[in-house]
Amino acid sequence: PGIDELSSNRPPLDHSITRRKKTAGTVDRRDSAPPSWHSEAADLPHRQAMVQDIAKLLYARKKGQNPGRSWLERVPLKAKMLESQLYKNAASLEAYLNRSTLKIRLGKLASAITSHYKHAVHTKRGSSRSSSG
Repeated sequence: PGIDELSSNRPPLDHSITRRKKTAGTVDRRDSAPPSWHSEAADLPHRQAMVQDIAKLLYARKKGQNPGRSWLERVPLKAKMLESQLYKNAASLEAYLNRSTLKIRLGKLASAITSHYKHAVHTKRGSSRSSSG
């Protein structure tokens, strides 16, 4: 059995759906219960600072380009959404706060979001084709 199977309390039903790569500092969050290390009040200053750091990284990616007003206006919301996912997926506060892995974690999160979006679009197109025939 693989490492994913050994770390799970229940056997996977369908490897193509349930198996997910685990990376350092992340936890599989299919169950909705928040991790034991989460503390709304105590973590709030860390989370606000992380949102600011993520926004700075987003702005830095567009440096020298002309991103447009619409993109600039969406940065705060994008930063909050990305931070929320990082917080939700982190194995610990230390892993969440680790700025040396922040760009890597954001890149992996962006890839996962893109992949999820592409799959959703592909599935929607497939179902609309089959129902229109």
